[in-house]
Amino acid sequence: MKLFIDSGGFIAAFDQSDQYHKVARNYVEHLSGKEELITSNYVIDEVLTWLRIRIDHRTALKFAEYVFGSRILHIVYIDKDMESQALKVFKKYSDKKFSFTDASSIALLEQLRVKYVLGFDREFKKLGYELLPEN
Repeated sequence: MKLFIDSGGFIAAFDQSDQYHKVARNYVEHLSGKEELITSNYVIDEVLTWLRIRIDHRTALKFAEYVFGSRILHIVYIDKDMESQALKVFKKYSDKKFSFTDASSIALLEQLRVKYVLGFDREFKKLGYELLPEN
């Protein structure tokens, strides 16, 4: 199973005060190892910034070391072509309240044919993706 990790999934796993912290940590700790874990450099940027501003530098650095040192997480780097696709998504869903990072994630999900998202943003569910863990 291909599993895209969204900003909300990472934040919940690293922020002990997040309402979904326990469920996210439990889910991550019990992954079978058969999942193909995917995220993007835009998501990483968003999470690093969020953790640095809302928590502290140490937590942001711990996250950076985790993602950049991981052998099981595949980081897709958003390039100019993917940015163009993300802009199309951003324009198409003018009624949705999501960031350009979210639009790039949706473009990436479409390109890689990923159905599952580790995160808590209901906008993904509204677009037909399955959010994990179910809550």
